[in-house]
Amino acid sequence: MPLSQSSSIKSEERSISSILRDKRPLRVPAYQRSFSWTKAQIDDLWEDIQTILYDGQEPYFLGSMVFIQKDDNSLEVVDGQQRLATLSLLLAAIRDGFTTVGDKERAQQVDTHYLCSRNLKTLEAAPKLSLNETDNDLYCQIIDAKKKYADIIAISQNKGMVESNRLLARAYIIFFDLVKKASADFSSTDYLSTLVESITDGISGIQIITNNEDSAYVLFETLNLIIPPQLAGRLPLGVSEIN
Repeated sequence: MPLSQSSSIKSEERSISSILRDKRPLRVPAYQRSFSWTKAQIDDLWEDIQTILYDGQEPYFLGSMVFIQKDDNSLEVVDGQQRLATLSLLLAAIRDGFTTVGDKERAQQVDTHYLCSRNLKTLEAAPKLSLNETDNDLYCQIIDAKKKYADIIAISQNKGMVESNRLLARAYIIFFDLVKKASADFSSTDYLSTLVESITDGISGIQIITNNEDSAYVLFETLNLIIPPQLAGRLPLGVSEIN
C-alpha cells in the first residue's frame, strides 16, 4: 500500500533523552500488544548498556520508532513501545536507587527529565509514556514510585496476574537488582549518574513521525527500507527486531 499523498512524514535520529524529554506525551494505543520483554532480552540490553558505559563507543542505534502526531499534540506509539517502556523501567530503577540512599535531588532529576511530568498545583504525576489498558495502571505505579520493591516482587511471582503485568514487574526487579549490584548497593553516585547518561545520551533511534495512520503502518511494515545503511550496523544485540 503506497503512502498517502496527504501524509506529512518527519524522520530524524534522536537520543533517548531527546525523545523522553519531548513535551509531547507518548501514548500506546489500546490495540497495541502488551509488554512482552523477557529476562533474556533485558539481559542483552543491560550488556549493551555496559558496553556503552565502559567502552565509550559511539551511540548505540536502537532501531526505528514510528509515531502518529495526534490533534491533542500527543504522539501515538505505533512501533517502539517495548523499547521505550523497558528503558523507562530501567531509569525508574536507577531513580529508586538514588532514593534508597537518600539522594533525593538526583532522584528528582531522573524523575522529572525522563519519567514524569507533574501538575504544578496538585503535583500529580503524568508519566511521559503511557501503555495500553492492560499494562498502564501497574506501569504508572512503578514509574510514579507508588509501588515498593517488595510489592513489585510479589506481582512478578503472582501467577494469577496478567502475564504482561508479571513481565513488567520482573523487568523492573531485574534492573533494580543489576543496578544495585553494579553500584555497590547504590553507594556509587558517579556510577549511577554515568549510567543515566549512557542510557539517555548513549542510545539513539530513528524517530519517524507522521500525521496519517495509514502511512504509519506502511512505515512500520517497511522499517528496514528506511534505516540508513550506516546505522543498520549499530543495532544492539537482541533488539533489532523487537518493537
